[in-house]
Amino acid sequence: MKQTLLNLLPFTQSFADHERHLKYKVTFLNSVFLMAALVAFGMGFYRWQISPLMGAIDFGFAAVSFAALHYLKHHRDKVELISTIAIVSSFFLFLSIYLLAPYNSMRLSLFFLLSAGAFYLKGRTIGLRWLYAILFAIVAVHFLTGFQTGYSHIDIFTTCIYLVALFFIFWNYETVKEEQRQREQEYELERQVGERWRLALESAGDAIWDWNLQTRSLLYSRSYTEMLGYTEEELGHDSSVIDRLMHPDDKLAALQHLTTTLKGATHDKFVSEARLRCKDGSYRWILCRGQIRERDSQGRALRMVGTSIDTTDRKLAEQELENSRHELEIERKLFQSILDNAPLGIWMLQADGRARFVNKSYCLALGIPEETFLAARHYSEVMPPSTIASCMKADEECLAQDRPHLSWEWVPFVDGRDHLLEITKVRLLNNDGSICGLIGIAADVTERKEHEQQLEHIAHYDSLTGVPNRVLLADRLSQALARTKREKGLMAVCYLDLDGFKPVNDTYGHDTGDQVLIEITRRIKEVIREDDTVARLGGDEFVVLLVGLEVPEECAGSLNRLLERINQPIEIQGKHLHISASIGVSLYPEDEQDADTLLRHADQAMYIAKQSGKNRYHLFDAANDLRARSHHELLQQIRHGLAHGEFELYYQPKVEMSTGRLVGVEALIRWHHPTRGFLLPDEFLRVIENTELEIELGDWVFSQAFQQLQRWRQAGEDFEVSINASAYHLQSANFVPKLKSLMGHYCAQTCRRCVQIEVLETAALDDIARVSAIIKSCHEFGVGFALDDFGTGYSSLTYLSNLDVDTLKIDQSFVRGMLEDKGDHAIVQGIIALAKAFDRDIVAEGVENDAHYQALLQMGCEVGQGYGIARPMPAGDLIEWSEHWKPSKTTLGEA
Repeated sequence: MKQTLLNLLPFTQSFADHERHLKYKVTFLNSVFLMAALVAFGMGFYRWQISPLMGAIDFGFAAVSFAALHYLKHHRDKVELISTIAIVSSFFLFLSIYLLAPYNSMRLSLFFLLSAGAFYLKGRTIGLRWLYAILFAIVAVHFLTGFQTGYSHIDIFTTCIYLVALFFIFWNYETVKEEQRQREQEYELERQVGERWRLALESAGDAIWDWNLQTRSLLYSRSYTEMLGYTEEELGHDSSVIDRLMHPDDKLAALQHLTTTLKGATHDKFVSEARLRCKDGSYRWILCRGQIRERDSQGRALRMVGTSIDTTDRKLAEQELENSRHELEIERKLFQSILDNAPLGIWMLQADGRARFVNKSYCLALGIPEETFLAARHYSEVMPPSTIASCMKADEECLAQDRPHLSWEWVPFVDGRDHLLEITKVRLLNNDGSICGLIGIAADVTERKEHEQQLEHIAHYDSLTGVPNRVLLADRLSQALARTKREKGLMAVCYLDLDGFKPVNDTYGHDTGDQVLIEITRRIKEVIREDDTVARLGGDEFVVLLVGLEVPEECAGSLNRLLERINQPIEIQGKHLHISASIGVSLYPEDEQDADTLLRHADQAMYIAKQSGKNRYHLFDAANDLRARSHHELLQQIRHGLAHGEFELYYQPKVEMSTGRLVGVEALIRWHHPTRGFLLPDEFLRVIENTELEIELGDWVFSQAFQQLQRWRQAGEDFEVSINASAYHLQSANFVPKLKSLMGHYCAQTCRRCVQIEVLETAALDDIARVSAIIKSCHEFGVGFALDDFGTGYSSLTYLSNLDVDTLKIDQSFVRGMLEDKGDHAIVQGIIALAKAFDRDIVAEGVENDAHYQALLQMGCEVGQGYGIARPMPAGDLIEWSEHWKPSKTTLGEA
């Protein structure tokens, strides 16, 4: 509250620079509103005791005054409007008090305040009008109405006199104040003008002098001495001092100017520029301007007044400017000579197309005189007609961009040839950014273009035959593939290799060989169509692209014609040579869809054609290639898996069927393929048949199985481990030594017949004598053998008697079908009987349920193996399974 009241006080407010002219009016109104508010507020308490209505009116007036005070604080730009409202409101308020409060002796004094306020706020003119209104109101109310004012006529007349006198006092005061202000302004103006002249003279550095020609006395300002570096005592006031200080080379000219002026032959003004010697011995250029101010009756000059100014810096600048102009002129001539003799066309155009400059070299090359070029209203009037459209288009593109524009144009020269010009154009701008023209520079690149074309031909064409080389072939092949794909047609990539070329080249020399290649190339061109391509890869190898084919038969016809034409005798230097060709062909889109693959396949097919007897063609078989690549890829994956531990051995239990006791396990390989998942042997082992990888994988299986056998033996388990061996692995050179080494390392002497090798019956019968010898060798260090899948091969009792195997394994296909098929049942029963007759152990594969188990047990089968007993499992799960598995009583035949 306190801060709010302080902010409303008239003399505590600040004013910005643009509000300073309002300061006194605002302060006056603030004072009036504040006093009115305080008086009304105080009177309100007093009058409330007498009449609540009167007190309320006072409080309302106080509120209005405070509101006006607050509004004025925030709306100073409305001070004129507020002051008018305040004067009008006060007038009617004071008039009402004058009419309605005759008991108030201070009524007339209010009009003095109103008159003074109107004069202060509105000025003399409007204030005078308010004075008339106040006088009229006082007199009219007193004399013309029926109101009893309580004043006598003398009081009214005296009040009016006082009001008029007060106003004229204000009027005279304001007049005197205004005149004083005008005098101060005039004085300040005169002071400023004098100060400006003084500053101007000092800034200009002019020395003022006055020369009395009768007495030869010379008066001068201080600037004169400062200009030359002398003191006034050193310089003196005799005009002869100028003659002593002037440079000898300038005296004659200065004297002539002075004589002419003194005689008054033309005018009284004297102007001369000469060098004067300074105190330090140097010379400075001084420009003197004077005028004859007084002559005698005979016209002789008596007095001259003038100024002198040091122009040394200007003279030096002029000299430097002159030197610069001279140097620029030399450089201009040199530059002009360079432009005229430069091996380039250089020209400058205005915005309207008129030539402002063109060098001589360009004019001579075009055969157009320079004068003709410059005189044309537009340069297109003199340019060769064949170039006008393209040149004007290039101009438009240049003017539309803010970077150099580069174009190429074939232009006819005066020598009768068209020359390729490399033209660079740059637009020219005015200071305001508008376009004022352009500069063009043309370089003759004809020889460079021809050289580039030669290099291009060398880079893309065979130097001997002139047909595309390997680089251009790649581009042509890419285009042909795109065209064939777009038109949904057929194309052939033909890889051609000459038969019998090397003997000809070796016998008759390279020159003859080159002639043969040229002739062969010509013959190929004769046969193929215009859209087809022949390319030479090097040596005697060519590639022919046959495009736009609709059916493969079209390709066959073209190939037969090629073979027939190439096979015809070639006569070179009296020698008749016979050359044929072998052609490999790959078709698109029947074959792979990329160019490199098509070429590679055609090359492969060409070798097959050679191997098949030469002078023929061979079509690439995509299906066979796909199978071969899949086979190769799978081989690589197996090698990778073997090296990175992706293979694992699972073990399927073999049980004694009468008791259910675990008597052995068969080691079975599994592959944890990184993308295909868990793979069984049938899905990958066929790929490595009869390869070294088959031996590597077999060795890994044997090593892992022996290591696991050792761990089981150390844990107290006593059962046999069967390991499958392929015929190729079994008959490999180091099979027996490596197996013997494993037995010696992992199996103790007491562990006899703890390992059994299973071989397929069909594999054993391929070379029964050799297999029999291997079995005999392995028996010597305790390895048993089982004949796997017995009954599926073309065995006989003779073969069986020649193979010293320990166990026969009944093939699972017979076991699975024996309950429904009497033939399978008889085979199983026969094999069991045969095993007993030859004193062999018997194992039945494929035991999948209790019925199989019970039937085999009744037939006298000793050992069973199959999903009905257990699926193959990791080594870590086997012991736990053996501890919990038992055959059911029904399976064993117990009631």
